Amino acid sequence: MASLLSPGVISREIDLTTATPAVASTEGGIALDSQWGPVDKLVLVTDELDLVEFFGKPNSTNAARWFTAKNFLSYSTALYVSRAVNSATYNATNSTTAENLQIKNSDSFESMSLNGVESLFAAKYAGSIGNSLKVSFADNSTYDDWDEKSNFSGKPDLDELHIAIIDEGGLFSGSKGTLLEKYEFVSKFSDAKNEDGSSNYYKQVVNDKSQYIYVLQHDPLMIGWGGNSSDYLDFDSTTGVATHKAEGGVTRAEEIMLTSVIQTFYSLAHGTDGTVSAADMETAYDLFEDEELVDISFLIVGPDVLDTDNNSPLVQKVYDIVSSRQDCLGVLSPQKTDVVDEENPYVKIKEYRDKLNVGSLRDLKGSFMVMDDNWKYQFDKYNNNNVWVPCCGDTAGLMAETDVERAAWFSPGGRSLKNVIKLAWKSKKSERDVLYPLGINSITTFPGEGAILYGDRTMLVRPSAFDRINVRRLFIVLRKSISKTARSFLFENNTAYTRERFKSTVIPFLEEIQGRQGITDFKVVCDDSNNTGQVIDENRFIGDIYIKPTRSINFIELNFVAVRTDVEFSEIVGSI
Repeated sequence: MASLLSPGVISREIDLTTATPAVASTEGGIALDSQWGPVDKLVLVTDELDLVEFFGKPNSTNAARWFTAKNFLSYSTALYVSRAVNSATYNATNSTTAENLQIKNSDSFESMSLNGVESLFAAKYAGSIGNSLKVSFADNSTYDDWDEKSNFSGKPDLDELHIAIIDEGGLFSGSKGTLLEKYEFVSKFSDAKNEDGSSNYYKQVVNDKSQYIYVLQHDPLMIGWGGNSSDYLDFDSTTGVATHKAEGGVTRAEEIMLTSVIQTFYSLAHGTDGTVSAADMETAYDLFEDEELVDISFLIVGPDVLDTDNNSPLVQKVYDIVSSRQDCLGVLSPQKTDVVDEENPYVKIKEYRDKLNVGSLRDLKGSFMVMDDNWKYQFDKYNNNNVWVPCCGDTAGLMAETDVERAAWFSPGGRSLKNVIKLAWKSKKSERDVLYPLGINSITTFPGEGAILYGDRTMLVRPSAFDRINVRRLFIVLRKSISKTARSFLFENNTAYTRERFKSTVIPFLEEIQGRQGITDFKVVCDDSNNTGQVIDENRFIGDIYIKPTRSINFIELNFVAVRTDVEFSEIVGSI
């Protein structure tokens, strides 16, 4: 404590209000082989409209995976999507020949070199759908005969442009020639400003705001475009006459006119999709590896992709990520061929489960994986047909829905799936008796109940409290929340006072969870019994937290006992 050398007052603020924060537990993650959207960048979508806006509509190639993502969003409002593309997936451009540009995201665009690039415009994202775009613009000299002038409020000055982004092929809007975006009265000068101080330079405006295109460069014939208006002592926007400021600040009277538009529209072409492989999908999942960069609770496999050796590298990748992070669950379904139009789906599912190369599912890491046993048939309104979709998006969604309606430590078992026309197969009890101990949860139907998740097992196969979803998710929430609390104690002195503060912060949080049926009992030890002198000298701090988790009911026994009329119930209760 600071000391006073003369009369005075010292005031201090000491914060003893530290509390254990609640953590969100409803976010999902998935890699998607979409036809549109940024690459090497996670995008948070909150509903189906977001999914369409950022990643386009489903097609015949990606419908099963696209609807896996959509189905999760039917139960939750937070899904991180990582787009997977092939190295031969290119952006559409206005070049007369293919330039094989792949602009992954806005960051890569900012750093890309235009050496050797002829195109003036490129689709914002790689993929053949970009071939549907047309860029049309007009200035003062071309506006009168411009096809799009009815969509704009007036004629631009000589230093201004109007720009229209048009869905020429109709692949974005569903109708050819639809105006997707427009930019009015934007400037040819790079230092042009709006009244609020924001840039009005046409290239900057489009590149910052457009969801469809990038402006790469000017036509070499457009002399003066991209210059600074401050380079001109005087510019008359009506006549286009300017007095130029020469180097060194010496003026010379030179009349110039900013070059007019060369042509009024540029159709984009040469965009390609490539063929997304299992390796490409794995690369997309790599973005989920660091828990400090993205907070998720579920990592969804979607339709499994087998390699040339008939292994499941995608399941292996998800397993590696969740078992390393240990703060989320990997969720998967069997292969489509195992259950759709298959005579013996039970046998095929068991074979698939047995061959999964996902490390040792007998150790604790197996509890971070959840598997169901079905695919569902649902309507695709975008293509007006029905599609088969793995149920893993729904299984993850039901866990997220349980979080919202109750808490993470309640079982998702018994909840109903949405958007189901029919299931690929219906399991029998004898089949479930074999699959369930292997950590496979059935999705089945009962008369009048629809399709339900009929189980709450993780893929941990040895007997443990962690072979149940609710227990595993309870400990994930505890670990996330208490770890965040513990970070606030970093660099504090390891004293009895600090250790008591830690306990007084954690204990009320555990008491709340106990009151909400998450745990039956607990004990927090943080004193000199585990923070010994040696531990303190090593600059370590130890808190031991013992938990008795609440167990879900998986097996119910009902005994109906007939007794004689003269028998007292008190005589026989507990004797059977």
